[in-house]
Amino acid sequence: MNYFYHPGLDQSTTQFSFSREESRHIAKVLRKKDGDVLHITNGKGFLFTAEITLADVKNCQGKVLEVKKHIPAKHTLHLAVAPTKRLERFQLFLEKATEIGVDEITPIYCMRSERRKLPKERL
Repeated sequence: MNYFYHPGLDQSTTQFSFSREESRHIAKVLRKKDGDVLHITNGKGFLFTAEITLADVKNCQGKVLEVKKHIPAKHTLHLAVAPTKRLERFQLFLEKATEIGVDEITPIYCMRSERRKLPKERL
């Protein structure tokens, strides 16, 4: 299931349009048509179910069918992990851990850790 991000949506929105870049992605890359249903988040805890009313490459428009407020989980998941020797492997770990919902990741340096410094801006 694809989720789209649209920061301009709120609870009272009924009609909206996507940016040119997102419109191209929806209409050309994903080949969505008029009447197809999309799932959209505004990044503020709301999940919108919307129907495409105009699937144009330059200006994709839709109407909101349903609005749900996402209630965050009562638990958090915090992982402590020693960085690997190869930075690419550690980056892949961070990416996958984030995708499955890990809330916090703390690198720890152990007695036998081969990597002692991490480029924070890259991670």
